[in-house]
Parts: sequence; structure tokens; C-alpha cells
Amino acid sequence: MDSEAAFDNYVMFRLDKDSPSGRGGGVILYIHESLSAVACHEINNSNDFNSSVWCLIELERNEKLLVGPCYRSPNSTDQNNRKLLEQLEQSAKVVNATHLLLICDYNFSEINWKQGKIESGGDTDEAQKFFDTTQDIYLVQHVIKPTRNRGTQKSSMLDLVFSRDEHMVNQIENLAPLGSSDHDGLFWEYETKSNFKEVDNETKSYNYPKGDYVKIKSHFKNVNWEEEFKDKTCNEAWNIFKEEYETTIQEHVPLKKKKSKKPPWLKSGVKRSIRKKYNMYQRYRKTQQYKDYEAYRKQSNITKKKVRRAQVDYEKKIMRDFKKKPKAFYSYVRGNRKLRQGSPNWRMTRVILQRLTKKRLMF
Repeated sequence: MDSEAAFDNYVMFRLDKDSPSGRGGGVILYIHESLSAVACHEINNSNDFNSSVWCLIELERNEKLLVGPCYRSPNSTDQNNRKLLEQLEQSAKVVNATHLLLICDYNFSEINWKQGKIESGGDTDEAQKFFDTTQDIYLVQHVIKPTRNRGTQKSSMLDLVFSRDEHMVNQIENLAPLGSSDHDGLFWEYETKSNFKEVDNETKSYNYPKGDYVKIKSHFKNVNWEEEFKDKTCNEAWNIFKEEYETTIQEHVPLKKKKSKKPPWLKSGVKRSIRKKYNMYQRYRKTQQYKDYEAYRKQSNITKKKVRRAQVDYEKKIMRDFKKKPKAFYSYVRGNRKLRQGSPNWRMTRVILQRLTKKRLMF
């Protein structure tokens, strides 16, 4: 469901990809609500390339920025490769799109972007076609450092950022990978003038204990859910219920200021370990020495264990203190049951309750 991947204050654009392995896949793009963004149906609905999603962001003077995150699998078929090239050409022809920002992992390690040539190895024919197409539509590639680094393997530049103007994108920074990934994170600035919408930056939440539940109950009782959900898909039915729920809550539950929260188990020792992991990765990026890569991987594993141990230890603690501090227990479970927006994460809830109830709670 869309609601399971949503974040507060961001508009989400996504495309899920069917995978034979059952592991899913696809692309997702988040645009802050202060920017006016809409889906670009001109591309999304007219091309069958299997992993991309496009949107248009309003700029000043009636200009628009076309943004598209895309992914091409190394096992991409000839037909999908052809669709990719067609989509690139189509992106250059979108009506009213005065600017373009393309973020992609096309898995063309054969392309040497610094020298503008195709090197031996891999699928050089498809790489040449892709490179020629980017030149034909006047795209500028901005990433200059390898984005995939793994031990003694040759580093490669797979993750790319394109625009139409070499001065629009600057200060691209390679960040440490997320989780177990061997691809760098990328951070950059895109210089343009946007029509920002006024957004209330003060984070607030609903004060549920002071809600008028008599009126809420009466409202939901009078809704003909059977008629509302008739002939609807699961996602459509959820969106109908969500809209009805949010409207009712807005009417009958007051707001209160919300304090930003970090995970209760995220203590200083864990944060130091995370910072050390990032610093060791930056050292490896500079030296490209295998010993520094091994040190980074070792620290990455240590950090994972510390995070898991800190979480488990905290859960054991709130379980031991349940009779004295039951609120801490229920608050932790609720915080993990619900995502920032949307439906309950029942799988996570089940895992937490299994952890917390391995030992019998004595009442």
C-alpha cells in the first residue's frame, strides 16, 4: 500500500516492479510538500520501461522541472533497453518541461564519463547506444567519482545524475552506503528558483485523550461501508477509509505540539559507532586500500550488532519494568506498530510482541 511507504510532509511518487524472485523492486521519489509537484503522465502512461517514475515541479516564470529516478537491471532485456532509449528521447520532448533532472542507476559500468568513451567489457553495444542517446539530447552527467566500491573489485560509476545545464547541479558528495548496500549515497544541490508553498514547520500531533469520541463513533456508525467499498480494490478501499478517518479526526480531535523523537535505544555509544563507520568508509574512498575496506566492513558489522543489541536490551528492560512502567512498554509497541503515516505495520508489531513475550509477564 502507498500508505506504508509515506512520510510526513512529503508527496510520494512510486512504481513497483514485479520480480521473479519475489523480492520486489522498483523506484520511489519523495518531493517536499513546499514544492508543487504532479505526476508526469505524458511519460508515465506512455512508456513500458519497467523501472522509472516521473514528476513535474513548478518553478518561477511558468517554468517546470522534470524529475525522473530510473533503474535498469544488469539483466535487462533487449526490448527493455529499447524502451529505455525511447523514454530518454521522450523526456526531452515533454511539453512545458524547461529543466530536467535525471537520477539513475543504469548499470553501464563500461562508460567512461570523464573521457566520453566506451571501455571494453560488459555489454558495450547497449552502453554505446545509451551514451549516444544522452549526447543526442544534450544531457550533462555530473557524477565524477565511482559510486560502487567493494573490496578489491574495480570501482565503477553506476549511479548517475543528469541535467541539461552543467551549472545547475553542483557539490555532488558521495556518502557512505545505507545498510548492506555497496552503492554510495549521493548528495547534491540543484540551483533553481521554485514556487515554494507556505508550510507550517511546527510539528504537531493529535491530542487523542481529549478527542470527542462520542461524535467520532456516531460518524463512523452512520457510514455505509459496504456501499463505500463496493467494487473497490484493497488500496482504493484503504484510501477511502483513510480519507474518512482523517477528516473525522481533524474535526473532533485537537492538536498539540509534537516533540521530535529518536529511538529510545539510540544511545551515545551506538551513535559513536555509526559515525565511526561513516568515517572509515570515507577513509577507504580516499585510499582505495583493501585493508581500509576490510576495516570499514568490520566496523559496519560491529555497528549492526550494536544497533541490534541496543534494541534488544531496551526491549528486555521495558519488559522487566512492565509492572512499574507499563506506559513505556505500550508506547514502544505503539511507536513500532504505526508508521509515520498510514496503516499499521502488523509484521513489525508481531516481531516486537514475540520478542517481548518470550518470557511470561507476571501480573
